[in-house]
Amino acid sequence: MRMTSNQRTGAFGQSRVKAQFEDLGCAPIPNPEHDFGTDLYIQLANLEGNLTGAFIGAQIKTGKSFFKEEVHGRAGVVEGWWFREDLAHYDYWMTHQVPHVVILYNKSEQTAYWSQITKSRCKLTKKGFKVFVPSHQVVDFQHLGSLIRVASSASSAISLEGTAWDSSKYSMPQGSKMRHSFIAPRLVAPHGNRQIDTIGYHEAIALQIQGRGVDYSDFLDSNRALKEAADTWGWQFARTVNSFTSGLMPDEFSSELLQLGSAPTEDVPGAIVFLACMHMERGNFHQAKSVLENNTITENSVDNAWIKTQIARCELETGNLEAAKVIINNTIIELLRVKNDVTATAILGAATKLRNTMLDYRNASIQEMISAADNIASWWRSKTVSIGATKVLVRNFRQWAGDTSQIIFADDVANNSLFAAQIQANLTGDRDDWRTYLSFSGQNTLLDKTDDRSIQIALSDLKLSGDAKTLELATRKICDDGPLQVLRKFATSIRNSNWSYTTSLPNLMVWKNAGELLSESDADEAASYCIDAILGRQSALHPSTLTGFSIGFRVFEALSGIMNASSVTSHQRVLETLIEIDERSFEHPEISRCLKRLKWDRINPELIDSLINKIANLSNSSTSNSILGLISRHRTSARDILLDRFTSDADAALSIEYIGGLSEHAANDLIQDLAYRVERLCSESSTQPRTYPPDPAPAFLAQLNSLHQSIACWDPVLTYLSSENIDRNDKYATCQIISRLHNKIADRVRTSLTESIGKIRLQSSSYAIHNFMSRNIDGVLLRAEYVLGVIPPESINLSVIAAIHGAAEIRRDIAEFAALDDTGQLGWVLSNLLNDGDAQVRALVTQGIAHWISNDRAEPWMVSYARSLPDGDGTRLPLAFVIGMCNPTSEQSQLVLPTLTHFSTHPSARVRRIAGEKLAKVELEQEKGV
Repeated sequence: MRMTSNQRTGAFGQSRVKAQFEDLGCAPIPNPEHDFGTDLYIQLANLEGNLTGAFIGAQIKTGKSFFKEEVHGRAGVVEGWWFREDLAHYDYWMTHQVPHVVILYNKSEQTAYWSQITKSRCKLTKKGFKVFVPSHQVVDFQHLGSLIRVASSASSAISLEGTAWDSSKYSMPQGSKMRHSFIAPRLVAPHGNRQIDTIGYHEAIALQIQGRGVDYSDFLDSNRALKEAADTWGWQFARTVNSFTSGLMPDEFSSELLQLGSAPTEDVPGAIVFLACMHMERGNFHQAKSVLENNTITENSVDNAWIKTQIARCELETGNLEAAKVIINNTIIELLRVKNDVTATAILGAATKLRNTMLDYRNASIQEMISAADNIASWWRSKTVSIGATKVLVRNFRQWAGDTSQIIFADDVANNSLFAAQIQANLTGDRDDWRTYLSFSGQNTLLDKTDDRSIQIALSDLKLSGDAKTLELATRKICDDGPLQVLRKFATSIRNSNWSYTTSLPNLMVWKNAGELLSESDADEAASYCIDAILGRQSALHPSTLTGFSIGFRVFEALSGIMNASSVTSHQRVLETLIEIDERSFEHPEISRCLKRLKWDRINPELIDSLINKIANLSNSSTSNSILGLISRHRTSARDILLDRFTSDADAALSIEYIGGLSEHAANDLIQDLAYRVERLCSESSTQPRTYPPDPAPAFLAQLNSLHQSIACWDPVLTYLSSENIDRNDKYATCQIISRLHNKIADRVRTSLTESIGKIRLQSSSYAIHNFMSRNIDGVLLRAEYVLGVIPPESINLSVIAAIHGAAEIRRDIAEFAALDDTGQLGWVLSNLLNDGDAQVRALVTQGIAHWISNDRAEPWMVSYARSLPDGDGTRLPLAFVIGMCNPTSEQSQLVLPTLTHFSTHPSARVRRIAGEKLAKVELEQEKGV
């Protein structure tokens, strides 16, 4: 009997697909007699060509008709095809014991496309169902691992109900007790409420990994038999684990874990992984990798996969991305063959998440990642974290409520639970969870501990976790408020040898906030690392360890912090680097912060001119204007370029940061152009939407008018301030300029300004959340009203009393107002805000006190406060004080000269530099006196 055309096409496709699977090392078995829904049964092979014992069934369809129903993406590219079938096939596949795929074979392309048939992927239709077959999913070596995962989807769930009390209900694989002690200690350690006379060393280890160190100690203290067994390898190893879980991390981990040669064979893999993880806890991934690779790989497939997963972690952290990918892909395939082992599913979950970490985000599978994280060991770790988080909440509430009662002999459950989850995730190889719990642990320590050692450990935990944002907040807080010696030691510890994939960004954030605490030599070394990275040279910041964030932006952030402590040589190198880099790099806003901290007066003028020339020729005029404006404070040539541009670029002059010394001619041109811009802004304000940030032109015009009274043009500013169509908070900057420069404003203008400023008070803000668009104007408005005479001196105290109980941003403006008060009437405001809850307010108060002392207006308590400042810690208040000492040669300044002298040796390079400059003025004055 002759075959029909359709039969010949189908047979051709089946033979070709069968051949493709054979080329991959698989064993396809035709099913010709009972082919309803299954043309082939395929035993899959791993990437090394060994058969795995895992099977899938395949329905194969060949011919153009199966590729007619195309699905197109946004760009019109074919993303796949819909395959339709009847409900009889649907029922067959849904109830089959073997997972099935549908394969569409394209004869012309000689390509087989496949999709797994599952309930979630199938969509029911009126005549049956349809399933999507993606165009990127083909039968080839690259997708072999995905097909193995399809085969493993038929595995049965592990029954674990009731094992919390009696772990014997779980059938633990032979020789895996050490692995379970580390990854699933709940199944090994006895329940806390069970009365058990004795335990073995595996149980002792599991208790510690659970964070139950007290229970472990109780067993040892009450059981003589355990003490007699103390010399065996198992109990020596248990004590080593105890040293680590107790916070004691010996330099040499118990002589490489007490000579593994005397350990039971089945326990060796666990000991190897533990030793490697201890190195990882210190960020020593090269040493961890060496430990893992230099020990014999076990024949046990799960132990083998466990060690390989840890090796892949080390490869990733040390920048060997491709090697890590190869290892982890083979490991996943190996683990997919394992059934009924809790630790295997946990390691598989860790390996799968690690694999997705290394993939481009467009290729990473969200479904795969979520499914991988959904395993028994992960659930138990989450419960452990929940216990710790609950205890943290209770502790913080008791502190808030002022509960001073003491709990005698209580274990630190919060810390122990977070640490237990952290070490379990680390031992499993779950990099993501380990990082998360490590960060939780570090944050908890900073909230609960104040001693130097605990703070140092907490900062190390945050760095190792890769939680750069939290570490940035923590280092900024410690740099502001202390302890500085701990932070200085931590920042100095960042060396060439301890950079990794995870710690690179945190390291840069430490330099950003604590770079000013480095010694000059350390700062120069750090600057050299950063410059080499920006220029793409081999350095500590190797590109392979910086995947996942913009290298330029973050490195410039770090450089901005390092510049305060580095030498002139480094400052010149930064300038040379900026001249060398491509134009696109100047888009990084942190370049401006670096430039602000350069020692311009000591840098080669020719280098500065070369940089100005390069910046002037940038194609992005906004970036060019911004950077030239910053340099204009130090070089008039940069300002001249911006003034020349102003006729064609209205924003150019607004970038100038220093306008002192402008010629009358240049100032007049600016005033006329700005006046026209402000008039247009006022006329269009009723029809144009509000802009963010507010237009700087009115404030800039007010500043020029104040400094050039003879050619001033105030009418547009008065119209702007009086306009009801412009939100009152948008007028913040203009009111601030007027309040600061009020002494330079002509009396005839002050009267008009008084009327305009008064109208702002009556105006309501158009936005409830004003601080999203601009700053709250109430504080600076009060100051402007006072200096212009809207509020008489006898009424100012009542107005200020209401303001100092307002929002933090209002209190900051009031603190600055009191600090610069010429009348001496507002000293009580500084006293009231001295212990304000907002750190910036306290800093402004300290700066104000120094200002009052410099002007010989200080009250006795202010001098006492200034003398006490050296007893504190941090950089915030010392920096505020030395900045505020505007006249260190005044009579009262001599009373606080010891404070200034003390700050000249401060750990912060910024504080030392400014204090030294002020002391130099004092010495110069003394020399003149002599």
